[in-house]
Amino acid sequence: MICDVAKYQGRIDWGKLAPELDFVVIKASGKYANGADPQYARNVEGAVSHGVPFHVFHFLYCLTEAEARRDAGLFYNTVKAAGHWPLFWVLDCEKGW
Repeated sequence: MICDVAKYQGRIDWGKLAPELDFVVIKASGKYANGADPQYARNVEGAVSHGVPFHVFHFLYCLTEAEARRDAGLFYNTVKAAGHWPLFWVLDCEKGW
């Protein structure tokens, strides 16, 4: 099974969820006060400590090149700060342009 997780799922019990997962997609950043999903680092630690491969995504909402560059930096820095590299990086482009 594959699922995506973000702050909206609250504090995940990774001990219960991990055995059901083939991999997980974790929201790293998007339209938050500081850009980072508030549960990102915790979700990465949960996945890593339970051996669940993970991908990350950023909810992209930008209308200019400058905003796109800002979001790219935010995405990269959020993932880097958590200390674990994902298998894939994904942009969720549902709005904008």
